[in-house]
Amino acid sequence: MVAKFLNSNSSFNGVSYNTNKMDKDKGELMKTENFGYLQGIPNVMPEEYKNYLRSWSNTNSSIRDKQMHLVLSAEGREYDKGQLTDMADAFMKAMGYGENPYMVVFHNDTANNHVHIVSSRIDHNGAKIDDSFEHKRAMEVMQRIINNDIKYATIDLVQKTFDYSISTVAQFKLLFEQQGYSVFYNDNGMTLRKYDDIQQIIPMQKVNSLIAESKKDDGRMLQLKAIINKYKGRADATVNTVYEPSKFDHLKKPIGYTSDLSKLLKQMFDIDIVYHGKDGKPPYGYTIIDHKSNSVFKGSEIMPLKEFIDNTLLKTRQTKTNEPIRLKVDGFKEKEASTKIFGGSLGMVSFATIPAERLALINVLLKSSLHEFNFLNEGLSYHKMELHSDNKGLFILDRSNNILIDAKRVLSPSDYALMARRSGLRLPQKEKELIIKTDTSNAYSLKGILKNHGAANYQFEKDAKPSYFIELLKQDGKPRIVWGLDLERAIQESGYKVGELVQLNYKGYNEVQIQVPVKDAEGATTHYENKLVKRNDWEVSAPDERSETSRFQTQNVNDQSAASSGESLYQQESALLDAIIGFELSIADDIDDEQINGRNRRREKKARINTR
Repeated sequence: MVAKFLNSNSSFNGVSYNTNKMDKDKGELMKTENFGYLQGIPNVMPEEYKNYLRSWSNTNSSIRDKQMHLVLSAEGREYDKGQLTDMADAFMKAMGYGENPYMVVFHNDTANNHVHIVSSRIDHNGAKIDDSFEHKRAMEVMQRIINNDIKYATIDLVQKTFDYSISTVAQFKLLFEQQGYSVFYNDNGMTLRKYDDIQQIIPMQKVNSLIAESKKDDGRMLQLKAIINKYKGRADATVNTVYEPSKFDHLKKPIGYTSDLSKLLKQMFDIDIVYHGKDGKPPYGYTIIDHKSNSVFKGSEIMPLKEFIDNTLLKTRQTKTNEPIRLKVDGFKEKEASTKIFGGSLGMVSFATIPAERLALINVLLKSSLHEFNFLNEGLSYHKMELHSDNKGLFILDRSNNILIDAKRVLSPSDYALMARRSGLRLPQKEKELIIKTDTSNAYSLKGILKNHGAANYQFEKDAKPSYFIELLKQDGKPRIVWGLDLERAIQESGYKVGELVQLNYKGYNEVQIQVPVKDAEGATTHYENKLVKRNDWEVSAPDERSETSRFQTQNVNDQSAASSGESLYQQESALLDAIIGFELSIADDIDDEQINGRNRRREKKARINTR
């Protein structure tokens, strides 16, 4: 059982987060407590709960972040929604929030049952509830709450485990590790630990007696081999490493292995496949736990690992499948792409209206695949989706309804770029312009948290030229707003989102040769002429280990006169950014009209769609 405090704020957006889950059938409101006049009223709007929490919290104006948002998460389906709700009640009382307004929402969208709790950190007297060492206290409280239950559960599990047939101590130990116990043993006994406490010690004499009495079921071994061979032709046996959830890829630690085949065997036959490896390297062996026959087998007794993970049967079955693929599309772009993607295996393609609700659901499932799974393919497979490319763009196949749809219609530009990057599929590149000259003399990098970005008139002035801005919150706490037309492309291609640490790189400018349309008196394009224009080149990337550098820092690092004049690095940086933005404005007129007009048309079209 894990208790985790989430980000705090004073807008109580935790309410909206949970009600959005409820709207998508991924959450269920289990209870609300102490909401005064709202208590017991049906169909209360999320904004009403938020307003009540704001009003309750406004009795203390000195506290900035007043929301308390917490997750209580079980391991797998260890506890159901009712049990978790009871635990949430006990937890809130033990932590000092029992008299505060709070809501409990059960989530069913991950492999682990969990509830979210949203409340206020301000009590009824206007004082802040004590949050010192709250993470440590939270785990101590949870341990007290579940202590009686875990003791009983351990006794029951030990009794059931002695009904299994095993051949080694390691197999007996594995049965408990699969249930989340830390297991240690010596000649005297096997110690089971959970929630930082010893739950039981099993005498090794009993374990050795079980091993001596266990007999292998040769008939069941043959059945298991037949089952595996049958379903190897239906599910991918490729082994994927499972990592700890983390926002940053380089911080993820390997914690196990999985495969589509092992998931299918668990789902259909209650057979656990446990791969053995180290540090995320390819596994060197595996164990089969057959809960139906209460038996544990060394994997090689049933089938060598090399044969178990071989996908020849699956590929052969896919090759021999003659049934044509039938698709539904709602546009000619998808119809044309389907021919290129599926070729000769494509059957009938029919036009059909795809409901807006289905498109919205596809968007949610794709976001889940991108952000809630260790691997993109794992998420897509879980949600019965496939990703394809026609060498011009990405397309999503919704296997539940055999719908093929352009990924751009259901993904934001940043998620679209991120999906292309994680899938390894290449996005089509624009035809490269002829670069005549490159100037990198003013190259500069800024590191900070991406606070905001978007299209706006320069400096947010009504009559200024259209531009694009990125706002960074630097490490010194000072915000920086940078302007440039190329920033829109850079942020979309990067895939980074607001709240993430990024590095904004100004790489200088390119002098390029483009083709400009020449129009007649009636406005029709007659031909194209070459034109030289200057364009700034921006990039958004992961921050590197070096500090921010500029030509000013390099030149003035030992310049005592600069130091004596009191000119700060912040002022130097401001001067450089002003120069870059000034250059951006000076070359704005050189950018071809088609580029600006095309961008504006796309924005206007998107705005119309969003207001329908």
